[in-house]
Amino acid sequence: MQIKPFPILPPPTFNLAPLKEHHYGLAKIDPPWAFKTYSAKGKGKSAEQHYDTMTLEEIFELDIERLAHRDGMWVWLYATAPMYDQARECFRRWSVTYVTQGVWVKMVKDGSKPTFGTGYALRNCHEPFLIGKVGKPKIHARDIRSAILEPRREHSRKPEQGYVEAAKMAGPYPKADIFSREQRPGWDSWGNETSKFNPQQEIAA
Repeated sequence: MQIKPFPILPPPTFNLAPLKEHHYGLAKIDPPWAFKTYSAKGKGKSAEQHYDTMTLEEIFELDIERLAHRDGMWVWLYATAPMYDQARECFRRWSVTYVTQGVWVKMVKDGSKPTFGTGYALRNCHEPFLIGKVGKPKIHARDIRSAILEPRREHSRKPEQGYVEAAKMAGPYPKADIFSREQRPGWDSWGNETSKFNPQQEIAA
């Protein structure tokens, strides 16, 4: 009996293209979380009023692990207080090992005190972020603090200091900014609003 060879199957689609597979030393991720609100006022301030959101399963299915350089990759994942457990589940589903966490303390414009945010039990003035890793990336800096104190800007716009610290973590390796809202030198951006906060003249150039 002649045994037929197994068919050669095409590789599974990489859902983070045009980012490069096995290329990055750090991935910074700000998922468009969707979560329940309990009032019309809360709905008016929700993420859905500002940008398209994704279901948890859609976020879980992102090919984060396939971004990792062979030397390893750091993962910086922004979360929210209501979605903290789901952020930890993201790490599990992406095969990312949890390492530690930090917070962005959202300050008022002059930096004198924290903002007075929304919340059901406490008025939130911070945003947590989780740090994880794929493989065994090198620690390139030992002076990165776990708290960022920086004024809040537009909805969902993240602090500049976070990018400074993340770049220090990445060292000489390429960096990916996933669900980016702003294109910046030295980073590969991915998302459907990657130039939202860029001045128009920069985009034209």
